[in-house]
Amino acid sequence: MKKVFLVDDEIIVREGVRGRIDWAAEGYIYCGDAEDGEIALPLIEAAAPDIVITDIKMPFMDGLQLSKILKQKMPDIKIIILSGHDEFQYARDALRIGITEYCLKPFSSGDLLQTLAAVSKQIDAEKKKKQEIESLRQEIHKSVNASKEKLLLDLCFGSITAAEALEASSALEINVLSRFYRVILTEFVMIDAEPAAASTASLNQACCELEQRLLALGDHLHFRRNKKEWVWILKGDHPDRLEETVQHLLNQLKPDVEAVSPYRLIIGVGSIRDRIQEISSSFMEADEDRSYQRIWNKYQFIQIRGGTDSLQDFLQFDRNQLLDFLKFGEYARIKDFTDSYASGVKGYDWSNSLYGYYFLMDVTVTTAQWLKEASTDHEEILREIESCEKKIVQIRSWQEALEFIENILRMTVHFRMQLKDSSTSIVQKAKDYIHQHYDEADISLQTVASYVNTSPSYFSSLFSQETGQTFIEFVTKTRMKKAMELLKSTNAKSYEIAYQVGYQDANYFSNLFKKITGKTTKDFRKEG
Repeated sequence: MKKVFLVDDEIIVREGVRGRIDWAAEGYIYCGDAEDGEIALPLIEAAAPDIVITDIKMPFMDGLQLSKILKQKMPDIKIIILSGHDEFQYARDALRIGITEYCLKPFSSGDLLQTLAAVSKQIDAEKKKKQEIESLRQEIHKSVNASKEKLLLDLCFGSITAAEALEASSALEINVLSRFYRVILTEFVMIDAEPAAASTASLNQACCELEQRLLALGDHLHFRRNKKEWVWILKGDHPDRLEETVQHLLNQLKPDVEAVSPYRLIIGVGSIRDRIQEISSSFMEADEDRSYQRIWNKYQFIQIRGGTDSLQDFLQFDRNQLLDFLKFGEYARIKDFTDSYASGVKGYDWSNSLYGYYFLMDVTVTTAQWLKEASTDHEEILREIESCEKKIVQIRSWQEALEFIENILRMTVHFRMQLKDSSTSIVQKAKDYIHQHYDEADISLQTVASYVNTSPSYFSSLFSQETGQTFIEFVTKTRMKKAMELLKSTNAKSYEIAYQVGYQDANYFSNLFKKITGKTTKDFRKEG
């Protein structure tokens, strides 16, 4: 219901309008009246009516003066002027101010209601239009944000070239250029269980706090990967600046955020890179680092009996050594590696201490994580690893621990060797897929990795090792080769060929073609 306010110096008019109309039945709220503009103004500001009905001629502040002030202070308000037949000049001035309607005196209740209905209809139309504009604005905002997130995701997954990234970022008004890059992943993990509603509220608050603090440190790119996880592409003009940012995050922001929220902040850090194309490498490192930080998050509250050192300080071993062996270690060296890697826990009292248990748990979790990254076809071996993990509590000596680790490594290295034997067929299968789908604009490392049943990170590494070129380079080369064939064998326009080989932007295709071949499409075709 719309609120109506009346201003008229004649009390008989005010009482008549107020009393002769059943305002609620007509769909309005009569929210007040006043005898002149000066008295009416503060009342109108307090009542915030949708419609003001005002006489033109009044003492102290007339209707035109009042209307002019209201249009400045409350531009959305609708004003109906009451005027006599001899006040045409006043009515014309009122229309210049932006008065919505006018009603000639004398008027009946029906005349006024008819005018109110017209004004009310206008209010509804304007409100609907504003809602449509706001809805459109939100849709555009969502679309732009989705495009920005897709661009950043493509950078992290290595499914876009530097040239494509720069062109897309320019269109989206994102500055991706920087001398150096470093990817970090942040994830909030609940410490103690709490109600779902409270959890959502506290999580959003923690995310907002971290986002504001990190953005205050520089013009960094970021997007929300899921409910609890953010991906940050840090930018800097010197490696030291990026290192300072990470240390500030780890040593100050992390404790500050954790102190005021029920969450543990897990942070994965990638290495510093100096090329746009290498952002994906830093991302994969950060993702891997975050996975291992999750492991330690489970154990960080464990204290050594009789002391205050953390478990992580007590267990002195380099997990990267285990990772290197999982990736490259030879079957014949499993025993030697195990003896060396487990030497730091040789003196444990395996019958009374829990630390040996956590050491072996770390071996199994690290191995399982690597297997998940190496291949999507890992369910069977993971079941075997899980079966071994259940036997950890039965281990009572260092020698038994060695046998346990050796068994885990034998299974994993054997699995890796099987993957290697099938790597040629995997890459060939991927090549065949690319040759069949190069004309699809949305072909990506992720889609092809899914097709050949491997993880994107493992597929990217495997493809580069087997072919000597990156996935993007191979797709681009395939597309350019087909474009050359079409230029020689058809009369299709350059923009038509661009679409046929998977490029939606004809200008980008032309520039890329010239960069690769050294010739424009026109010159290439002429040379026949």
